Amino acid sequence: MTRKERIQKAFAHLIGEGIIKNKQQVADIMEVSRPSVSKAYNGYDSYLTNDFLKKFCLAFPNTFNVRWLIDEEGQMLVNSEAKNAQPSAMTLEEKIEQLLKQNDELISNLKNEQELNRRLMISIANEMADMKVAMRQMASDQPVKFYQVAAGDVNQAAMNDKLKEYK
Repeated sequence: MTRKERIQKAFAHLIGEGIIKNKQQVADIMEVSRPSVSKAYNGYDSYLTNDFLKKFCLAFPNTFNVRWLIDEEGQMLVNSEAKNAQPSAMTLEEKIEQLLKQNDELISNLKNEQELNRRLMISIANEMADMKVAMRQMASDQPVKFYQVAAGDVNQAAMNDKLKEYK
């Protein structure tokens, strides 16, 4: 059996199990172009490479034996029970949902980081204001008073217009 026949048999298995309906779905799951899938399906050697076959197997985990696809060694399926089991290949919709969740987490982390940066800027502004006061006291030969700023206190005098936008 040629590689072309083996990949076509693998496609037929996926269609027969209701996992895919067409080459476009395979392309979406593999994250490759549809023309690449079609050319591999039609047996073009420059497309039906070992790398393509490995990626095909990874797209449908625990389903196909990569050695069978490449060299016709062993059985087509990873195990004989795989014919009756639904492969755990992630659909395009599941991938999109997973990416949206990751995006939401990244946005949440970014907002937390922005809040921390805002607080840090306010803290620095407070420290700068305290230093200005101490420098004025030193310049006028007054005794220097050290101030302890409580958490959340903001010295408005120390904040210029640019820092105010972060508050």
